[in-house]
Amino acid sequence: MIKERKGVFISSWIHPGETGASWILLGLIKFLLSDNKDAEALRNNFVFKIVPMLNIDGVIHGNYWTSLSGADLNWWWKHNNPDLYPTIYHSKQFCKKFYLEWDIVLHVDLHGHSWKRDCFMYGNTPEASLFPFILSKLYSSFNFNYC
Repeated sequence: MIKERKGVFISSWIHPGETGASWILLGLIKFLLSDNKDAEALRNNFVFKIVPMLNIDGVIHGNYWTSLSGADLNWWWKHNNPDLYPTIYHSKQFCKKFYLEWDIVLHVDLHGHSWKRDCFMYGNTPEASLFPFILSKLYSSFNFNYC
C-alpha cells in the first residue's frame, strides 16, 4: 500500500527588499531536488507547491516594501483584487485548489526581517507554535523566542 502524500505550500518575496527570503527559497529548492536521502524522503511523503516571487513588479522596480501600485501585498490576502494585486489573487486561487486536492500540513511564506537575527516563524493559531518549537530543538540558528 502506498502512503498518501501530504501537501506543503511555500511562497516567498512578497516584500521586494527581503532578498534573504529568495536565497532561503533557492537553497530549499536545490535541497529538495538533490540526491540527499532526507530530500528524497520529503519528496516521497509531501507534494510541494512553490511560488518563488509574490511581488514581481515591486522587485523589478526596486521597491523595498511595496508593489508598483504602492501596496504592501501582505495585507491583501483576505480582500484582494485581481486587477490591483494579481499575484496575490491568483496565488490565493491556486492555494484554494491545492487545499482541496491535498491534506495541507504546512503553509510557509518566507520573509526577511529588518532587525531580528536567526530564523523564526510567526503563526496564526496556537497550534502553529509546535513546528517552530521542534525546529528550535533541532537547530541552534532557529530562535523560538522570536516566534
